[in-house]
Amino acid sequence: AGEIEYAIVTNIEKFGDSPHGNILAYDHNTFPTQIEEFDICISSHMPLDFSMSTYWKSENKAVLAINRGVPVVASRTPAHERLFSACGVEAFLFDNIHELRAAIRRLANPAVRETYLDQTQEFVLRHYAITTIARKWEGIFGEVRNKKRSAAGII
Repeated sequence: AGEIEYAIVTNIEKFGDSPHGNILAYDHNTFPTQIEEFDICISSHMPLDFSMSTYWKSENKAVLAINRGVPVVASRTPAHERLFSACGVEAFLFDNIHELRAAIRRLANPAVRETYLDQTQEFVLRHYAITTIARKWEGIFGEVRNKKRSAAGII
């Protein structure tokens, strides 16, 4: 089996001085284009800090990676489960190191990566497009505005 080259893109302050050159600073301005350089993305939100809030992180980075043509292996969080189930790629969710390794091994095959993207990109582009998200927010705000007007007696 061939070697896998990897990079960790994260908030590097958490690592202190690291002798590893494969830890890259996360920058929200450059990440959308930086991610295109990789063959796969691993979105891990395991509660390494023992904080339950890490389980509630959104699927935004996974959506961005898929949008940019990069398949994702993700920790089994509610947001990732919703996205991966909707796309039929639940096999690429992980709870432990064995599942993570198995998913990475499957995605080492370019044909599997292509199939993955065929299964996910259309869904992501349809459900996470800026106009779709804007309509959802407009609906939420409109509903709140209408309730406030009704409570105030304004029609």
